[in-house]
Amino acid sequence: MIYMQNIYQILTLKKNIFHKLEKNRRLFSTAFLNLFILGLLSGYVNVANTRTLLEAELSGGFETPGLAIMVFGYLIFFSISQIFLTHAGFSLLLWAMGMGLRGKATFLSVYLHSGAAVPPLWLGLPMLLMYFGAVATGQFILYLGILSMAWGFATITNSVMDSQNFSWRQSVAVLSITIIFIISFLILWGKI
Repeated sequence: MIYMQNIYQILTLKKNIFHKLEKNRRLFSTAFLNLFILGLLSGYVNVANTRTLLEAELSGGFETPGLAIMVFGYLIFFSISQIFLTHAGFSLLLWAMGMGLRGKATFLSVYLHSGAAVPPLWLGLPMLLMYFGAVATGQFILYLGILSMAWGFATITNSVMDSQNFSWRQSVAVLSITIIFIISFLILWGKI
């Protein structure tokens, strides 16, 4: 029950919630559970995307139960691992950009604070993956995904404020520069 109260406080952008979690020694478990749930949800969408592709390519799709279990397990494990590794890279960039603005936090602090701030992405990331994977189409799915990602931007900004002891403007600047940096590399590598 305490976990759900903490999630509610994170979602409502309560000030100093991350310091409270850190003081009560719940920051690590909250960050781990939040990232794990995000990995499960994105894994489920990856399974749905793969199922759609397999049914389009093969007439049988997932008729063999062994193949279905193997693909399901692999995609869930892969998605959870991918979320944790992607978050580590994102946190490293966020920490580096924060240090550029004279932040004083350690990498682990930024990693845990931003990991605890991902609950809005539970809805945003799967919606965008479903939309771009053509599992579910429609403007509502796209707008819901974008709205959830914007809410995630706000919660991560709040986590940067708490971890780096920045003002709101500094936190928005650090997060914006990090996102622009990531998008620039994706464009250079031809992923967008």
